[in-house]
Amino acid sequence: MAEAHQAVAFQFTVTPDGIDLRLSHEALKQIYLSGLHSWKKKFIRFKVYNIICGYMSSQTKNVVSGLLFGTGLWVALIITMRYSLKVLLSYHGWMFAQHGKMSRATKIWMVTEPPFALDTIQHIRDSKHIVVFHKGRYFKVWLYHDGRLLKPREIEQQMQRILDDPSEPQPGEAKLAALTAGESNHLVAMNTTAQTLLAVTRGQYCPRLASTGFRRWGSCQGSKVYVLATDSFQLGYAEDGHCKGDPNPNIPYPTRLQWDIPEECQEVIETSLSCANLLANDVDFHSFPFHTFGKGLIKKCRTSPDAFVQLALQLAHYKDMGKFCLTYEASMTRLFREGRTETVRSCTTESCNFVLAMVDPTQTGNRACAMRESPCPQQVLSEPWRLSTSQTPQQQVELFNLEKNPEYVSSGGGFGPVADDGYGVSYILVGENLINFHISSKFSCPETDSHRFGKHLKQAMTDIIGLFGFSSNSRK
Repeated sequence: MAEAHQAVAFQFTVTPDGIDLRLSHEALKQIYLSGLHSWKKKFIRFKVYNIICGYMSSQTKNVVSGLLFGTGLWVALIITMRYSLKVLLSYHGWMFAQHGKMSRATKIWMVTEPPFALDTIQHIRDSKHIVVFHKGRYFKVWLYHDGRLLKPREIEQQMQRILDDPSEPQPGEAKLAALTAGESNHLVAMNTTAQTLLAVTRGQYCPRLASTGFRRWGSCQGSKVYVLATDSFQLGYAEDGHCKGDPNPNIPYPTRLQWDIPEECQEVIETSLSCANLLANDVDFHSFPFHTFGKGLIKKCRTSPDAFVQLALQLAHYKDMGKFCLTYEASMTRLFREGRTETVRSCTTESCNFVLAMVDPTQTGNRACAMRESPCPQQVLSEPWRLSTSQTPQQQVELFNLEKNPEYVSSGGGFGPVADDGYGVSYILVGENLINFHISSKFSCPETDSHRFGKHLKQAMTDIIGLFGFSSNSRK
């Protein structure tokens, strides 16, 4: 019946003026009513259906069976994937593997992880060249000649050749390194020569004379900003101001790296540069040397210098923010080559009790006596730190005498805050009477202030050393 009505529901004729389409509203109404009547009959049959009688047709049984089986299979698949991912993501065996090697379990685990485009794990033990960045240009400089390393005078010769090069940067080359400051997948947008990228990423270091948001290459093995370090007491210069030794005219000139950077990639570079500048300009950094006393006096108190500084940080943070927070301290085996890094939680129950006692005005009179009689110094200050501390290790101390040449002491380095509303504190114990602190925070956070935290830290160091009967000027 529906087919008959459908046959006359509409008609059309082709004329020179176009197609003439005529619809029969009455026929369409009859088609709608017959279809509605048919579905009502099916619903009534399903309502009075007795499953025991086997009234359902074989086709309907197949459809229902397929739906039930598909639903069950989908639920089983979701549960399997959920628990499989839970097991895979909870695997941390790769953290304990030997450096440069992977265990069989780690390799199997990595196969199951989705790879990133163009990202591979490579460990390059040595490199024959470095990449030098100068005035927006990249140069490849070989470090070996005639089977030996270049001498200081020969390296100066290569650097002078780069300084004398009058060429201009290629389009997009000057700010290319800013691409590594953003997301790593932006590198996929680069339509550059593969050999040029390999020259930069496989270079031993990427030295430069200054540093901005686009002068650091984030994916190479090292990024060095040249400064005078050991020139005064180790290398030295000749009377004419050049490095000691003779130049070698047979050394090949540095190679200018060639780039082919499309306009789309240059737009991505500008975007990454904006992100890098926002991050760099938001850092509130404060570095200062603490000359009042050093680890020499702290060790006379029979305490660990690192534990002493950690307690001072807890006290300074409480004075600055009025609350305690989860504290992360990186502790690594410094004497082991490429050692692993572990975590030390210095904000403990004992350290919190110590800080509360120090800031309690009611305990000012007998605070020192109370703290000496309590188990806190034995549990916190004298607790053995079996892992080496997170302070920056003093390097190259065998090259000069710290006491006789204090002007050669390095201030060390710092790092940014892990949390947007927190602090990043790095410190280096220099000799027996000096501690260098590096404090960083973000200008965008109204609650933090690196200079204010530095004042609290100086006062905290002085207050704690006073508990042991030493004055602030007792350096010896």
